[in-house]
Amino acid sequence: MTIPVPHVLLADAAFPAQQHILKPFPMKDMIKDQRIYNYGRRVVENAFGILVDRFRLLLHPISLARDKVVLFTQVCVLHNYIKTESHGQIIKAEDSENIKNNNNTTLHNVTYTRGCPSNRYIVTREQFKEYFNNHGAVPWQDNKA
Repeated sequence: MTIPVPHVLLADAAFPAQQHILKPFPMKDMIKDQRIYNYGRRVVENAFGILVDRFRLLLHPISLARDKVVLFTQVCVLHNYIKTESHGQIIKAEDSENIKNNNNTTLHNVTYTRGCPSNRYIVTREQFKEYFNNHGAVPWQDNKA
């Protein structure tokens, strides 16, 4: 059975809870399914970190236009090809300290919003949590989360 869900970004806790920006579950009193969901978010964050480190293209604000999605996919394919062909011996262009000190930023100021997340947000995050724990589960997630 296919359940339609919107396209979303898995973000960290600093972002506002919106239907298209899904935050991690709070660390306090998390159940296993929530830890698995949060692990998925960490994997996404690590992947973007690798891409930013390897391809400076992602140091600039991310536009959600469809042509950018294709470009990001191509960057991922290129990264995987280079990693495969170089047998994992990728030399970083800059060390991570230089990247952290760079004035360019991928994040804009986020407007603080008060109140509880909408019901739609809660349902969407639950759908992704269920997917990560069932149909979309990977063999190693229980050991990593």
